[in-house]
Amino acid sequence: MSLVLVSLLIFSGSTVNTELTPAVQTYWNLLEKGDKIGALEYVVLRGRNAFIRRREPPFRSWKLIKIEPRSQQEALVTVEIDQLLVLAGTYYPMPVKESWVREEGRWRVRVVQPTPDMLKNLYTGQSETPEEPGVPHLEVLPNRVKIHFLDRSQKGLIQIQNNLHGPVWVSRIEFDQTRFELLETGESIGPGQKLKVIFRYIGKESQKQLKSEVRLFLKRGLRDSIGKDKEELFAIPVLYNYVSPGARGLLGLTQEKLLQLERGEHPAPVLSMPAKSGSSPDIPGVSTDKTKLPKAKTPTD
Repeated sequence: MSLVLVSLLIFSGSTVNTELTPAVQTYWNLLEKGDKIGALEYVVLRGRNAFIRRREPPFRSWKLIKIEPRSQQEALVTVEIDQLLVLAGTYYPMPVKESWVREEGRWRVRVVQPTPDMLKNLYTGQSETPEEPGVPHLEVLPNRVKIHFLDRSQKGLIQIQNNLHGPVWVSRIEFDQTRFELLETGESIGPGQKLKVIFRYIGKESQKQLKSEVRLFLKRGLRDSIGKDKEELFAIPVLYNYVSPGARGLLGLTQEKLLQLERGEHPAPVLSMPAKSGSSPDIPGVSTDKTKLPKAKTPTD
């Protein structure tokens, strides 16, 4: 019994916090200054190549939210960065969760191998640091909504998947109300459930390939929790009046024709007919019309 009590006293979390806090502070201060080489000392050895290749989200300040010790060798750290949302041109507090572990007698942060989608999310503010496999998380898809100009419905769809153990509440949804209207949403998402957010473009701009953004503010746990610090922001870029490169090529739309294209038009596809099998290409000075070819001479001529 006494051995159990000693073990509990040893792993009280205070030792972890005392040693880990300075490491986290130094690491994030270096990132804030843009000193990735200095911060590299606080990255696990196996993740350093991924850390060097990874682009850091643009932010202007940070603060430590909490440290959750899992053992004497591992802890989950949550910080909040004042991140720049590039498309919106504004800063917004974004939570970032990191796994820190002891390695070679010091605390170091684990780094996930970057992917194109992860890099895109860092610059659009779509989500926090990607969760490790198997960790309950919120998932908002797609990464970017495209509302095609030639689609008469002009609808966009965002789907929220709640992979957490508790409910998630839709705190608010922000979008340009002069260009879009909200058609379908909901207030809560139960564990393991999905929620569709459907909106429609209502503008009449003649310009094409326009950009906007829909922001979802979600809360975990209790619905009546107060404070924006408990909200999670998912900013989804929206392309509207969009004509894909494939459609432009199929319809033979030059930039000038694209600007002149009106909603509801159905331009005919431009198809080039292949040459018939066995036909000869035109050769300058030689007629391919058999009726005009000179008659072959015979021995009696």
